[in-house]
Amino acid sequence: MRFTIGRKLGLGFGIILLLVVAVFVLAYNTTKDNLDTLSVGIDENDFISNYSAPTLTDLQRLRDNVEESKNLIVRWATIPSYTEHPDKRRLLKIKDTIVPMDIQKSLTNNMDSLSPVVQDSIRAVFREIDDLFSQYQEVQSLFPNLASYDSVFNNMQATFLIAPDGMMITKAKQVSIRLDRLITEVHDDNDRRTVRMNTAFELAENDGSYLIRAILYGLIFIPIIVLIVAVLTARAITKPVRELKGMLIKLGKGIIPEREIKPSNDEIGDMSVAMNKLVKGINHTTEFAHHIGQSNFDYEYQPLSDDDTLGHALLKMRDDLAENERILEQKVIERTEEVVRQKGELEGQKMKIEELYKDVTDSIKYAKRLQDSILPPDSVRANLIPNSFVLFKPKDIVSGDFYWMDSTEDKIHIAAVDCTGHGVPGAFMSLVGSNALDIAVQGDSKKGPAEILGELNRVTSESLNKGEGNSKVRDGMDLAMISFNKDFTKMEYSGANNPLYHVRGDVLTQTKADKFAIGSFEYGEHQYTNHDIEIKKGDLIYASFTRPNAFPDISTPGVWVSYSPDLVFWGQRHRIILSENGEVTGTGSPPVKMPYGWLAAYHETTRDENNKTKYVTKLVVLDLENPWKVKYKSPVLLTRENFRDILPEDGFIPDTVFTTGLIVDKDKMYLYHGVDDTWTAETSYNIEEINEFLKQ
Repeated sequence: MRFTIGRKLGLGFGIILLLVVAVFVLAYNTTKDNLDTLSVGIDENDFISNYSAPTLTDLQRLRDNVEESKNLIVRWATIPSYTEHPDKRRLLKIKDTIVPMDIQKSLTNNMDSLSPVVQDSIRAVFREIDDLFSQYQEVQSLFPNLASYDSVFNNMQATFLIAPDGMMITKAKQVSIRLDRLITEVHDDNDRRTVRMNTAFELAENDGSYLIRAILYGLIFIPIIVLIVAVLTARAITKPVRELKGMLIKLGKGIIPEREIKPSNDEIGDMSVAMNKLVKGINHTTEFAHHIGQSNFDYEYQPLSDDDTLGHALLKMRDDLAENERILEQKVIERTEEVVRQKGELEGQKMKIEELYKDVTDSIKYAKRLQDSILPPDSVRANLIPNSFVLFKPKDIVSGDFYWMDSTEDKIHIAAVDCTGHGVPGAFMSLVGSNALDIAVQGDSKKGPAEILGELNRVTSESLNKGEGNSKVRDGMDLAMISFNKDFTKMEYSGANNPLYHVRGDVLTQTKADKFAIGSFEYGEHQYTNHDIEIKKGDLIYASFTRPNAFPDISTPGVWVSYSPDLVFWGQRHRIILSENGEVTGTGSPPVKMPYGWLAAYHETTRDENNKTKYVTKLVVLDLENPWKVKYKSPVLLTRENFRDILPEDGFIPDTVFTTGLIVDKDKMYLYHGVDDTWTAETSYNIEEINEFLKQ
């Protein structure tokens, strides 16, 4: 019978095990005694850490907060202050949060572990604190706001409570004295427990020293015996094991060993034989995989045995890969043909769409030229009505809205027309409407707007064939028409759904339109009303900058100009400034007339490197004749930092500058600002300095 590796190892480990058991028994008995002693010290330490020390800390905090609240309630009653004053907010926090929700809750959680005497003392203290806070509430109710400090009665009642020998101050002193006694009692108990803890730890330390000496003796003798066993078994075990280890490490790194291991006559020798067979199999498998990777699916490969799972799996993988490659090649061919075909179809469709889009766009642009041809030229407008302008901004390339003017021997006629429909349909209606107006105005030169609208309704209905069974078609026009005599002293008005607003001095007069559109009724069924209005010199129209909160076509903040005839009703809005960064922007000062245009200040917000919002002031110059046109827009003129020397502390809303006024006096310009919604400030500049700044 061989003395196998198992027997060799069993003998050596048996001796080692015997020694280990002996050391363990000795260590167990010593450790048990040590743990019992140590447990006493740990229990005392846990009590001090978890209950005694936190209770002592909470009691000290409670005493400090009671003292602080006493001082705060005295200041509440004696120093007039607003409701949100920091001292008042601090007192409310002590009463409502720190004492009941923090300190009392913490003491209550730990109280069950304390002695009954301490528990009763803590409960008594909190009852007295509740009484004290109730007296605080009386002072708070006497002075709820700044105005209440003016009451003599309130001050007399407060003096009775907060006097040095007053009821409330006496109560606060009693609470502090009781807390000091309670703190002393808990502190003494803490000291006694500390002495017991230290005594237990000293005993445990002595037992531990004995255990360490025993373990040291074991550590000296056990390694000697282990060394002897290791020397005896090393020659028989370590060399073949090292060879097996080296081969396994190479296999783990993906390296196939080049030589075989010489097997020995024991269990490790059996392992060496198995390892040599494994290496041969891996070599054969690697060669097979190499051929499969080159799509050589006819390469011969035989599994090591009928039970060789890996070998049979490789054979199946070869067959599957061969089939997949054939299927993929066929799919690539089919999909390449499909992609080529679809690409040709898409390119053809794209060309057709581009051609159709170009034709439609060209047609609409040509339609715009046709529509523009019906609008009165600027020369006609300037000749008929000097010092006038027209603002016409269609939503689309072509529009259903148009303006019209003409003159006869006695009168000047003007109309603003809104046709049904938008875009191309509206543009067709505008051509019909303009032509119908040209026809309707012909004839009697003294014809007024009402007669012209009646004639316009007849011509429009005939043009749209509404007399041929199409009377229910809602194609038509809403418009307002005015006629002036040649000396502009008299105006006539008639309207279809669109009223007239006339302002004289501080009085706004609305002239209502007839509530039936052009083309909505048979000729002779209705008559439009003619209104005569006398025009006087001095009638005015006003303009203002606005920043609307909601407007249908606004997606970015901006500044708008709006017009009013009476400073009450506003309209004709035009956006003149668009925010550069999508943040807040708005007007600040009324514009001042300068030789080069209307000068105004406005504000915008920017963000600093910390993404914090800052307000800045800029200048803008508008055209004198057309104030909705921007001539110049300056860079940043000033920020909150310009006032930091004189106003170092932040106000109610920090980093905020709103420019609210602008005055030009001779060679000086004065700007007035609201800073942080707290202060009003003024800055002044030389006009030449501002002129140079605007050139930037």
